[in-house]
Amino acid sequence: MKKLSDETYHNHAGMLSKRHPGLARVTNLVGIPKVKIPKWKSLNDAILYSVIGQMLSNSASNSILMRLSREFRNTEDIILWAHQTKSTTGALLGVSQKKRRTLSEWGNFRAHHEDVSMHWGKVHLDEFRREVTKIWGLGRWSADMLGIFYFGRLDIWPETDTSIKTVSNAVFGSCQQSEIAVFIDGCETVAALYFWEITNRKLLAKLVHGQSD
Repeated sequence: MKKLSDETYHNHAGMLSKRHPGLARVTNLVGIPKVKIPKWKSLNDAILYSVIGQMLSNSASNSILMRLSREFRNTEDIILWAHQTKSTTGALLGVSQKKRRTLSEWGNFRAHHEDVSMHWGKVHLDEFRREVTKIWGLGRWSADMLGIFYFGRLDIWPETDTSIKTVSNAVFGSCQQSEIAVFIDGCETVAALYFWEITNRKLLAKLVHGQSD
């Protein structure tokens, strides 16, 4: 796991702001993001948060996670519960059957790959995504969340994320990575973190209208 320092934010923000006027506005509006990387203490925690967060807003996923934390002692107990209830139809404690099965599949995978955390921290991005998405229920978005918020990779542009698409269209007039790669090359993760801050802080209108914070 790599920690993302203020110096890294500052250096990458400087590079981004020189490449495109829209990126300069983004970095000026946000300043230094107060996002702690790595966000999670264990890979099991990272999997839990990324699975629960699939297709949900931050507030909705946080509500479910709070509910689970009141019901269970730790993440391992939640994964065991998910395994025991994976065949039960419908949502339980706000967790859909599909997400419970995903957590169960992860538990089975982890039981046979105890060293996967060390391995995933070293492999090429394409291989990392490929291996994560082989696990039932984990897609590209989940892989990217693990890569950024647990492993601290700096080469991830989560182009499937809705908020990233929204801000990309506002900044570049496109959300296709092939069209914007030249502006974010080498700074993909930090650019994504800045874009999320735009939506989290409700700064999109100011960005679009060229206002300062």
